[in-house]
Amino acid sequence: MNGKKTFTIADVLERPVFRRAKLAAGEQGVHRLVGWVHVLEITNVSPFVSRHDLILTTGLWLTRKGEERAEYMEQLIRSEAAGLCVELGTSIHEIPSEILELAERHHFPVIVFEQPVRFVEITQDIHSLLINRHHELLKDLERFSRQLQQETLRSTDMNALLRVLHDYAARQVIYMSSIETNRFVPSVQPDLADRIADFYANEVESSMTADREGHLLFHLNESTAVLFQPVVCFGQVFSAVGLVLHSEMPTEEMSLLLDYTAKAAATLVLRTQFLEDRLLRNQNELIQDVLSGQLPSEEQAQTRMGLRLLSKGQYLFWAGVIEVEHQDKDASQVRKESINQDVLVLLRSLLKKKRCTTC
Repeated sequence: MNGKKTFTIADVLERPVFRRAKLAAGEQGVHRLVGWVHVLEITNVSPFVSRHDLILTTGLWLTRKGEERAEYMEQLIRSEAAGLCVELGTSIHEIPSEILELAERHHFPVIVFEQPVRFVEITQDIHSLLINRHHELLKDLERFSRQLQQETLRSTDMNALLRVLHDYAARQVIYMSSIETNRFVPSVQPDLADRIADFYANEVESSMTADREGHLLFHLNESTAVLFQPVVCFGQVFSAVGLVLHSEMPTEEMSLLLDYTAKAAATLVLRTQFLEDRLLRNQNELIQDVLSGQLPSEEQAQTRMGLRLLSKGQYLFWAGVIEVEHQDKDASQVRKESINQDVLVLLRSLLKKKRCTTC
């Protein structure tokens, strides 16, 4: 997944069918994503152009008046099309300078074929490439989803999920929470962690609502942004998982990775909260019953704590010491406690399987 999966204008220009083409304007926009290719000759483009569309045309619209030509170009720019490919020699022989200047101002790529070209060759080439890439993306996402599922079944360690996301996205991962400790994979300096936490609390958290679908992009500075996905539990947002982007735009792949991770994180949050709530409730009930005299005998209190009386009036205990060695010496205390809790849950389950009671 951390390989190149996006397809841009720069990639289009590298295709064999574009060997005879040249970039006439918008060189700074060659990073624009290309999602599909359309042949379009009509003058009203807005209803028919989607974001990231690469438009192929013979330039028939360029034979119209200057204002109409400019309006056509502005419609393409407003529609966030990927770029424009113009074939010279069929309808026009050159592109007016004001159109090229308009494209250059908006960093909108204009590709020119100075000789006639078969548009069907372009569409077949790029569409087959895009479809193959999308198929590879789906396979990668399936593997990613399986890994997340394995981690959620293996432990309650949130860092394990974040490491899977980091491995696939190859970007700094952050997890901001109002009920847990904030996490960073890989770890960052304490001062940077504090700045990100302040930024999240002041700028981001209020925008995170359960009814808002999709991701949110927030800029830390001119060159750095964070793509956040809220983690929703019980219709409330308690945390968010994010990817740090440096001088790049978010892609569909990033959004899908965050969406999968946020759902897996919600599962862990719910499981952890249920375990903590159950433990606290049992402790409170035991204390209340002791204070109110609901447990008149020591035997009843011991039974409530899991110390069951044998038939001969004696208790049977097995005592042992388990040493947990953490392989990651730099692991945070929060992560170590999470691992210890997982070991405790596993041990109790194994003892219960053998019909042994734990306390």
